[in-house]
Amino acid sequence: MPALETFELKGSDTILLRKQAPDSEGNDAAAAPRTLGVGSVSSLVFAMAPTENVLQAFMSNKDAINDEQSTSMHAQNSFVEALSIAWKDPYGPSKSYLIKLVKSFIRRYIGDDEDRLQQSENLLALLAEMLTLQGAARSVPDPDEYCHLSFPLPSDDDDKELLLLRIRIYPYHNDVSLRLWEAGAVLAEYLIQHSSLIHGQTVVELGAGVGLTGLVCTATCRASHVTCTDYSTGALENMRYNYNLLLHSSSGATRYSRSDYVFEALHLDWSEIDSLPVASNSIFHETGNSLPMMSLGLKAVKEANVLLAADVIYDACVIPSLVRVMQSFFKSPTGRNTKQPKTALFAATLRNKASLNLFRRELVDVGLSLEILFTGQECERLPPLFPTKFVQPRRDVQIYRIRCDSVIQNVKKYR
Repeated sequence: MPALETFELKGSDTILLRKQAPDSEGNDAAAAPRTLGVGSVSSLVFAMAPTENVLQAFMSNKDAINDEQSTSMHAQNSFVEALSIAWKDPYGPSKSYLIKLVKSFIRRYIGDDEDRLQQSENLLALLAEMLTLQGAARSVPDPDEYCHLSFPLPSDDDDKELLLLRIRIYPYHNDVSLRLWEAGAVLAEYLIQHSSLIHGQTVVELGAGVGLTGLVCTATCRASHVTCTDYSTGALENMRYNYNLLLHSSSGATRYSRSDYVFEALHLDWSEIDSLPVASNSIFHETGNSLPMMSLGLKAVKEANVLLAADVIYDACVIPSLVRVMQSFFKSPTGRNTKQPKTALFAATLRNKASLNLFRRELVDVGLSLEILFTGQECERLPPLFPTKFVQPRRDVQIYRIRCDSVIQNVKKYR
């Protein structure tokens, strides 16, 4: 894994981040105008991290603050420079988020001192542009408004490059699959640290949402085949869009080609499993005229070696169907990679203990069980590669391994 330092962002729509070359005196070129490295101020801004975290990172940056006055002209202009990149980037964060960030900076470090505020014409100009846009915006949030989150990630085989993963989200949409949630981000961080679980595997994700975890499996963990499934048509279209962002850059340079990635987004309604006959609900389902057609999404579940799911038990009504889909995964023979055993990982944010207990009971009823793989405290200690502001803290997330206790996997029984 490459060192997590400051890297140069080469273009607003590129997926490549290269380590900056040292200057003639051997120092890192940290003052380059476009930087986006793990833990840098720019990376926090592009990830829409909590404003408090962004301001703390900025004020601790010695290159931005070069004297004892945090509100100096240099500090103000450095802050404007960092935010202007995100403001002008068509694949940048939410405009309302950036406006809130500027207001928080002024309120905290400048306050009502108008003389000091006027020292930076750049800050005034940026604020004026932002407020003009805000004044023209709707008073009611637009559900069709979208923005992008950007995350520099370690690439799989080159210690001089980082991979930039961009994810489109719809912050105000009532479709929860169009937003990024805690457990999916933490599960992705866990898999990056334990990529051997995914490398070379056939992976399927249930309730994939924006597709972040599946794209991480594709680009960073190097799965041989990744299928992201969801019920929402909007989610499927958005996942394919995010996949295309991963493939292409404005410069025309592409880190990986389509032949390197085998990624697909497929529709899957978990209740489909309930409409199939018992025989077809287990192993080989040869579709005939008298039997319902099995969807490509369910077929992908049966063929996978690794099953992933995160934050998918918020609705108790669908938990029984979800569990039967997981049961189908274990009952089926190994898929494309027949030499690998079945592995299922499940991440959940503790929101409703009743839903988690119901999920656990339903698993037991079909011969499956939950085993804690990573506690909330361990999740909190993972490198925060996805530092977006979430509703709940990372310590509320736990990662489980779903174990197959008594589900019969002998395919001969079902022939």
